[in-house]
Amino acid sequence: MEKKKYLKSYWNNIPALLTIVLLSSCMNPQTMYEDQELSTSIHSPFVAMKVEYEKQIYCAVLEEAELFIFPSSAIGKGKYRKDIFPILRQDTITIDYTTYKEICKRNGLFIPVHSIDSIYNGNANNLLSAYFDKCGNLLSGKLSDIEEKYIIYLLFQHSIYLMTDCETGYKYIINY
Repeated sequence: MEKKKYLKSYWNNIPALLTIVLLSSCMNPQTMYEDQELSTSIHSPFVAMKVEYEKQIYCAVLEEAELFIFPSSAIGKGKYRKDIFPILRQDTITIDYTTYKEICKRNGLFIPVHSIDSIYNGNANNLLSAYFDKCGNLLSGKLSDIEEKYIIYLLFQHSIYLMTDCETGYKYIINY
């Protein structure tokens, strides 16, 4: 009789197990990924944009995790990279005093660097061959912070994204 008791309790758990299996198989992995897409680790990809403050246009480079400083109306109501990044590439975002000061505090504003423009010449491959090693790491030893940011800005315009390695501090390409 004890065997029947054991078998009976085992069979009682089958509906619960089937429910768990069915629910996990119905979840769409793409939806799960998109919900986590803007969640950040220690470092997140750099985003580049043009911002306008008091009729002056600046270039800005921030980490994706710092986009919270912009009002949601400034960068659209997009929640995912596929919605936000095209807006940042194409539009000039008008910002207020508070956002301007916050970007300045993060050292994100700069003006274009003409020496890099002469190498860039409208072609991202020129930048890749001049400033990156074969592994995709930015050769930043001879570059100033503004030059690095401008390279990040230009590559962002071509959908080439960079990130900072949390151990070494090197900037590297994540999608090329």
